[in-house]
Order: sequence, then structure tokens, then C-alpha cells
Amino acid sequence: MAHFLLRRLLLTIPVLLGVATLVFSLIHLVPGDPVQAMLGESASPQEVADVSHRLGLDRPLYVQYWAFLKGAARGDLGVSLRTSEPVAQAIADRMPATFQLAVAAMALAVVIAIPLGIIAAVGAGTGVDYAATTLALLGISMPNFWIGPLLAILFSVTLGWLPVSGSGTAAHLVLPAITLGAPLAAVLARMTRASVSTLSMTWRPWRSERRASAARQSRPRPLSTGACRCWRRASPRSGTGGSSTAGRTPSPSPGPPHSRTWRAS
Repeated sequence: MAHFLLRRLLLTIPVLLGVATLVFSLIHLVPGDPVQAMLGESASPQEVADVSHRLGLDRPLYVQYWAFLKGAARGDLGVSLRTSEPVAQAIADRMPATFQLAVAAMALAVVIAIPLGIIAAVGAGTGVDYAATTLALLGISMPNFWIGPLLAILFSVTLGWLPVSGSGTAAHLVLPAITLGAPLAAVLARMTRASVSTLSMTWRPWRSERRASAARQSRPRPLSTGACRCWRRASPRSGTGGSSTAGRTPSPSPGPPHSRTWRAS
């Protein structure tokens, strides 16, 4: 287990390096000057040059990339061009609200998906299964950027039941949690249905074998050959009309002429 966790942690290093390289490349491939966008169109060339020098944007690209990696390793993500505040501090300020939203969306997805998947798997091939599968397909097909505005227009603008934005109360979490949790619930519902169906098919032969074994054990065992012979000798033979052979003279067995013949009592 420790080896597995260590290997996973080591694999995150190239992943993080690739993400950092991709983000750095995309920032520099975007057309336009970030300093000009930050200062506005009325900024003089001297002001643009001063800010570029202060931010290190006038250095070669590889020097900027190396400085970016060293700062990211120390936790220094630079300064925001829009708000002029440290990026790490901005992320830390918004982390509690992000955590609340993630927990609410996950809880909503689990509460909806697991019962829906189990009901669909138990009633496979019925109307309940078709309805659950259709809902899951709709949840997967609708993207978040479409569900969010639709819910805001319906429940906030039209009905006025929930706030459009903000934080601090449970009502502010409802619409964002549904927006993020609906697609996740659809995926979890399909996975739960498939898992329960597979488990049911795996246990079905075992249950059939158990029932067959119980049926074989409850079936009466046939008598052995010796027991059958003893039973035949002990049971009276039925004559015509079903009467017993008691009081009748049995047929004399073949033998010598001087053998004694049994007579009726």
C-alpha cells in the first residue's frame, strides 16, 4: 500500500510540470499585451515599459519560465494583473466557499444517484429503469454552463425563490450545488446501476446452485438393494382382489414325491 501511494505521488510530479508548462504557454500565446490591458489604452509607452520591467515580462521567455517554476515550487504564484494582489492569497480567500460548494454538490449527487441506480438495477427492463436511464442521459447531456443560467432564470429571476449570487446562507448553495451535482449524479447513477446489475448476475449462479443443492438434500433417498429384498420378503403378497395370503395354502414347491405339502389351518 505504501509503495502504491509513493508511486502515485511520484507520478503527480510530471503531471504538475505538464500543467504548469501548458498554462505558461497559453498565457504567452494569447494575443495582446497583458500590461497594456492592465493599464488601459491611455497608458504611455514609458509606463508600459516600467510595469513590464517590474513584472519581469521584458526578460527572455525561458528566463520567465524558470522563474515561474521556482515561484510555483515556493508557493509564489505571482501577482494578479487584474486586482494587483497575490494569486496565492486570492486562492486562499476563496477556498472555504469552494470547499462548501464541492461538498454540497457531492452530497447532492450521492443522495440522488445511489438510490436511483439501485432502483433501476432492481427493476431492470421496467418503466422505472427506463425513466432512470432517461434522467441520467439528460443529466450527462446538459452542460454546466447551460444548466446554471437556466436554473437562475427560472428560480431566481422568474419565481424569485433563490438568490442569483452571493454566499453565506444555505439558499446561496442550492443553485450552484444543483448545477455541479446534476451531471455528477447522472454519471454515478449509471455506474451504480451497472455495478448492481453485475453483482446480481454474479450471485445468480451461486443462488441457483444453492437451491439445487437444497432440493437434492430434501429429496428422499432410494432404498438400497438389500433393503428392497428385505422389504419384499417381509411384506405380504397381494392376491386377486387385494386379499391377503393368510389362511391360504401356498403352492407346493417342486421337489421329490415324498415332500410334505402344507395344508390350510
